[in-house]
Amino acid sequence: MPSMLFAYSPKLKAKKAGLILTAGGKGNEGGAGHHIFVMFKMLGATGYEEHFAKSLMTDTIPAKEDKAALEDTRKLAEWLNEG
Repeated sequence: MPSMLFAYSPKLKAKKAGLILTAGGKGNEGGAGHHIFVMFKMLGATGYEEHFAKSLMTDTIPAKEDKAALEDTRKLAEWLNEG
């Protein structure tokens, strides 16, 4: 039955999407990001390639103290709120 999902391609209205990813340890965010991007593409989402906030190594630096991630999240929120 899962193959039916990929065979059925309804026309969906384009929508904005962004990703906020947090992770601890020395893992690679590429795998998680790739799967999320595939899902966004299937849903007809746009903008997710450019609007991506990430806070890695949260086991040593809490996400709430990651200045780059906070700034990227603010930019993402502004973009999502644009008309």
